[in-house]
Amino acid sequence: MVVAYHFKIIFKPYIIGHFPYHLGVVLNAGYIGVDFFFTLSGFIILNSHYDKSDNTKNLSEYFLRRAIRIFPPYIPISIAYLAVNFLKAKFEIKHDANISIVSSLFLLPYFGKPALGVAWTLVYEMAFYSIFSIYFLRRKYFAILVIFWVSLITLNAPFTLALPRNIPSFSLLDTIYLEFVGGLICAYIWRRVNASPATAGLLLVAGITSLAPALWTVPFAGRWILTVPFSLILLGGCYLEKGKALKTPRLPILLGDASYAIYLVHWPVISVLFRVVSAINTHMAHASTAAELIVILFFSIMASILAGVLYHKLYEVPIIRFLNRKMRPPQKAAIPKA
Repeated sequence: MVVAYHFKIIFKPYIIGHFPYHLGVVLNAGYIGVDFFFTLSGFIILNSHYDKSDNTKNLSEYFLRRAIRIFPPYIPISIAYLAVNFLKAKFEIKHDANISIVSSLFLLPYFGKPALGVAWTLVYEMAFYSIFSIYFLRRKYFAILVIFWVSLITLNAPFTLALPRNIPSFSLLDTIYLEFVGGLICAYIWRRVNASPATAGLLLVAGITSLAPALWTVPFAGRWILTVPFSLILLGGCYLEKGKALKTPRLPILLGDASYAIYLVHWPVISVLFRVVSAINTHMAHASTAAELIVILFFSIMASILAGVLYHKLYEVPIIRFLNRKMRPPQKAAIPKA
């Protein structure tokens, strides 16, 4: 979904005439992939650490695991984009003067924009990870902190005209964080409450049927409302899988495992395709029908997926395994009882 949305953003400046309206509407809806990702992230983080006790050992392990998961796949692509922007500036080619080395390398806000445009989501992800770290310090106070945080976000919402689209507008009171909280709530319910396959099916259907009206009626600034249908879909799917009523084929599992790599590489892949592949450039200049655009979109998505899967298999998985083996302390084997 996000790949399709960014396809339109990258592609639109190249097309002569107007972008087909109905195709544009469909592609614009692709931004919701980020919202689902934030909700899913909140679910995964709490679910994977639900049984961990609150102590500094688990806290340090948590930060190390998050750093190993996020930065090794991200840094090479970020450095490449930094280098390109530096060369553009040196040779006085049009470039982005707001790009920050600090934000690009460490995903910290307020210093400027990261060189890789899609990395703005990782800045929010890292901020959420920092807040979740309270879970390992005082677990019993974590729920109180979340309630207080949501209250502040809600009170601040009327003063927020739109979701921030760049790093300087970053704030811990952005309504987009409600999506992470929605994921936390889903994980808590999934851990504490059992549901029958029928109930799971109803949750899934309710989420899907409520997604379309919310998508077409909610303004971009209120996209956090999509947390509701996404939470229902997430809970319904998890309950069905838990009850073995839903079996996931291998291909979706592979794409899910490689989703982070696909997300990182799709922007540069599409950009390179448009600039390097002469056949695409030729068709872009004269693309006037939705059919031609759909064909180009298809090949762009396939190229992004293929590049992402290769990046995942050949670099992301090996480097993460290597760092886990070298940097994380070995787990002590349990002593069998006599």
